[in-house]
Amino acid sequence: MSSSQEIDEALKKFEKVDISGVETTKDEPTTTVKKDNKLIWPRPILERDEKKKKVVEDIKAAKSIIVLTGAGLSTAAGIPDFRTPGTGLYDNLQKYKLNHPTDIFTLDYFLEKPHAFFELTKDFISKDYKPTSSHYFIKLLEDKSVLLRNYTQNIDGLEFKAGISRDKLVQCHGSYETATCVSCRKVYPNIDIVKKHLKPDNIKIPMCVSCKKGIVKPDVVFFNEDLPERYTNLSNVDFEKCDVLIVIGTSLKVSPVNVLPDKVPIGTTRVLINFEQAPLGSIQRNRTYPYDYYLNGDINETVFELCKELGWEEELEKLVSEGELTDVQKLEVSENKTCTACILNKKSC
Repeated sequence: MSSSQEIDEALKKFEKVDISGVETTKDEPTTTVKKDNKLIWPRPILERDEKKKKVVEDIKAAKSIIVLTGAGLSTAAGIPDFRTPGTGLYDNLQKYKLNHPTDIFTLDYFLEKPHAFFELTKDFISKDYKPTSSHYFIKLLEDKSVLLRNYTQNIDGLEFKAGISRDKLVQCHGSYETATCVSCRKVYPNIDIVKKHLKPDNIKIPMCVSCKKGIVKPDVVFFNEDLPERYTNLSNVDFEKCDVLIVIGTSLKVSPVNVLPDKVPIGTTRVLINFEQAPLGSIQRNRTYPYDYYLNGDINETVFELCKELGWEEELEKLVSEGELTDVQKLEVSENKTCTACILNKKSC
C-alpha cells in the first residue's frame, strides 16, 4: 500500500486539520500536527457523549463565551416558521403569491404590500410566547459571569423575557421593540402604535402620526439593509476575545452572521447545537479545525444535558420555573411566602 493510500485510509478514521502556521514533525509533515507541544492531528472522530464531555470541560474553563442563536430557539418556543410549507403561517401567506417567503423581508415588497409583513409578525406582540430552556441557559452563563455576548438572529425579544441583560445582547437583525417611519424617519421608542393596529381578525397598516404618509415599520432589518451599528462595532471586538463559541438553533446560512464563527482566535472551541449540520466550510464541516464539536438533536434537550454535566441542572430548572410565574407569584417567592415548585404545582410546602 502506498503512503498516499495509507493517508486516505487514515482520513476515514481521523479528521485532518489545516497545518499552515503550526508546527509539524520533520519526518511526517503531512500526517502529524502539533500546537503548543500538543498533538492536535490525527484526532479520532468522537462519539456524541465524548464530544459533550469535551464541551463541558471547555465551558468550565471558559472566561469569555459567545452564544450565537437562530430560528431554532423561536420555533422551540412555539413561534411558527414562515419558511416551512405545511405550517399555518406559511399557508396563510400564500394569498400574497410570493415568489419566496423571504420576499416579505424586502423593503420594496413591504412598501408595495405591507399587509404581508404585519400578517407574519403580528403573533410576536399579540401572543405571550415564553423563553425556552436554551434562552435560560444563556441567562445562566451571564449569571456565572462567563457570557461575553449573545448574538441573536431572532426578532421576537425572548432573550429579554429570559432576563438576559441588554448590554449582553446583540440583535443582529434588529427587533420588534421600536419602530421608525419609512418616510420622515420619526422614531417610535415603543411598538404601541403598531400594536393597536394589529388585531387577530383585522390588520390595519400603522401610519406615522407626524408626516401622515409614511408607514411605521418595526426596526427589523430587511434584506439589503445595513445591520445595526451595535452589531458591527461589537462583533469586530468581541470575537477576538472569545474562548468558547456556542452556536444554537441555526445552520449558519444567512450572511453576514454566518461568517462570525471564523472571527474567533485559533484554539477557540466552537460548538454547534442544532438538528442539522452547518453548510460546507463552516463549523464541523470543513474538517480543518480541530476544536469544533457538533451536538445534533433537540436543542433544549441538548442544553439540558450540558447543564446536567456541568452541575447546573437545578439552577437551570429554577430559572425556567420562575420564568413561568406571574409578577404577583414572583413577589410571593421573593418574600419567602412560598416556593416556586409549590406555586407551579399548586401545593404548599
